[in-house]
Amino acid sequence: MNDLAKASGCYLCYRIEPGKPGGQETLPLGPAWKDVVRKYKSLEHAPERLTRIGLEGTGSYPGDRYWKGRAKKMQMPPNAVEIREAEAKNLVLWNLTLGK
Repeated sequence: MNDLAKASGCYLCYRIEPGKPGGQETLPLGPAWKDVVRKYKSLEHAPERLTRIGLEGTGSYPGDRYWKGRAKKMQMPPNAVEIREAEAKNLVLWNLTLGK
């Protein structure tokens, strides 16, 4: 799955591990996948919802302050051209195992 994430361009905006609090590093464009897992793992339809977000993007920035200090305030563009739905779902399922 890591190779698919690389080939699909996921690592241009995302990383697996969150940055260190108070570190001098620049915030990533998207939140760390382990942070995404912490937010969504308890939702019953998390795989479907995250797959939709991956394919369709987030639209205009929804103002979700959950990511404040964890990611830049940017919207996620649609990615349906870069990745097929089945591949996106497999990446999401893999991501959801990262927080275990």
